[in-house]
Amino acid sequence: MIVSQKPPSLTSCIRFHEAGHAVMAYRLGGSIEYVGAKGREDRMRLPNRRWVEHEGICLTDWFADYASLKYPVPWNAPECDLLINDICVLLGGIWAHKHYAGISFDEAAEMGGAADLKMVDAILEYLTPPCREPAKSLARTICGDTLKKTKNWYLVKELAAHLKKNPVVAGKKVHLFLDVYKDLWYMEDAAKKLGWR
Repeated sequence: MIVSQKPPSLTSCIRFHEAGHAVMAYRLGGSIEYVGAKGREDRMRLPNRRWVEHEGICLTDWFADYASLKYPVPWNAPECDLLINDICVLLGGIWAHKHYAGISFDEAAEMGGAADLKMVDAILEYLTPPCREPAKSLARTICGDTLKKTKNWYLVKELAAHLKKNPVVAGKKVHLFLDVYKDLWYMEDAAKKLGWR
């Protein structure tokens, strides 16, 4: 007997998308200001008391200082690494949506990543044309390799579940939430090494 699986709802995909951005930023050492996924509501009120119309939002600090970047950023410059980190965070939402929904990266991008890809293209403009595709490819690989690790994917799932109960979460709470899970893993790993588990 074949049981057909119901496709995930758009609302749940949005939560995973925003959680993917947040966990990617967190794992790269970035700072998260807030994460929100409104679900069926018309608007979201952010922790800074501002209302937004976005279906989902994850605001992080940029790794690169775009006000002082000068074209072209050389491939071997530290600024290039920062640009790639920013691209990783932007692609993190699309990758999490893809993985959760069991669809291709391109399908996930088409469904909810157009604004992210537009920002990726703007970031790539700081690099010389021959460096753009390799930078995007490297960022996509880093993003996928990071988020498909069991513990990191678990963080995405837990944050998405948290967003279901709390549609908007301040960055400090997101960091604390993720730190607690990370600390639990370290304690569990230490217990295993000591033979207590």
